[in-house]
Amino acid sequence: MGWSEKISTRIAKGIKGDNTEHTEEQLSHGIEIFLLNLLNFVCLFIISYLLGIVWEVLFLSIIYYLHRLVTGGVHMSTPFSCLIVGTLTLSGIGYLGAHLPLLSTSAASIWIIVSMSVSFMINLRYAPAAHTYLPTNEKIRGICKKIALFSILIGCFFILFLVVYHQKLALIYSLAVLLQSLHLHPVSYRLVAGLEKMREKGGLS
Repeated sequence: MGWSEKISTRIAKGIKGDNTEHTEEQLSHGIEIFLLNLLNFVCLFIISYLLGIVWEVLFLSIIYYLHRLVTGGVHMSTPFSCLIVGTLTLSGIGYLGAHLPLLSTSAASIWIIVSMSVSFMINLRYAPAAHTYLPTNEKIRGICKKIALFSILIGCFFILFLVVYHQKLALIYSLAVLLQSLHLHPVSYRLVAGLEKMREKGGLS
């Protein structure tokens, strides 16, 4: 049992009452997710603050996690590895978005159309991911897919309009959607499996 599971189990035992609808395990799982997300946010904020890209990373993370809530995606097997990989990935993409050179409107628009089209096709094929925190009911999964696809379409039209007025935000938006979409693709699962093997060989938890 990891540290986050121990803490969440202890809190769940303390707050569960006789009239609580949820089981202790369900409460513990929800608390653990909250604690891990809070820790991820703090670490991400610290790194982005040190790099001077707080607003870029914040915007990227909001769009990324909104899509992830609907579709799920690849995960590392331990909270610590998730924290490290997630923080490095989001801060790295945020840094890239913050320092992209100014493109012509036509070039930026082409990138947006291509990246959002790729995201749409990946979500059409693979969303939502099969994970325990997402519903297994096929009807609900179908609704999640439709929400994801609709969000990408609406987002594409929105940032094609936005690119004329604030190109950086438009490109960061497209990067966030593409990043989360790539986390649905089987290649990402193979890459994560490779990282997990390296972590196990290195004896990291």
